[in-house]
Amino acid sequence: DAIYFDTSNLTIKQVVSAILRQVKYFHRLNYENKFYSIIHLMSIFLFKILFNLKITGQENIPLAGGGLIAANHVSYADPPVIAVALPRQTYYVAKEEIFHHPFWGWLLRNINVFSIKRDSAGSQVFKKILNLLEQGRPVVIFPEGQRSLDGKLQAAKPGIGMVISKA
Repeated sequence: DAIYFDTSNLTIKQVVSAILRQVKYFHRLNYENKFYSIIHLMSIFLFKILFNLKITGQENIPLAGGGLIAANHVSYADPPVIAVALPRQTYYVAKEEIFHHPFWGWLLRNINVFSIKRDSAGSQVFKKILNLLEQGRPVVIFPEGQRSLDGKLQAAKPGIGMVISKA
């Protein structure tokens, strides 16, 4: 499933444009966030090509409409792997502390990630999630509120139940 691009006579902008057109066609996507699409493409390369990631069941993911994806969190790689597996632009909830780092904070804000205070999530986070779902956007949340260091499923925080009951 390789795609060949002859970039000999193209500018960098034309190369990026050609790649983005192909990604949109391949995934049948209409990205609003161009930076997200570039990071998504790099993640596809990294996980599918370098790490031989195999995705099954992708055809079962609706290409339209809101959806809440609740995932276990056992690795720092979980969010980008989920992004590669989902054939649409997705939004993510992440712990607030990550945003304190200048580079990671900037990067995350620019690829549809927004922060939550794990121990005292305010109503504005829930409103944002519900608003995204109403707009037909998929949202990824890690209900355990932290990575599992031993790989075992941990108890979910009550916020996921609140979002489900309101959605």
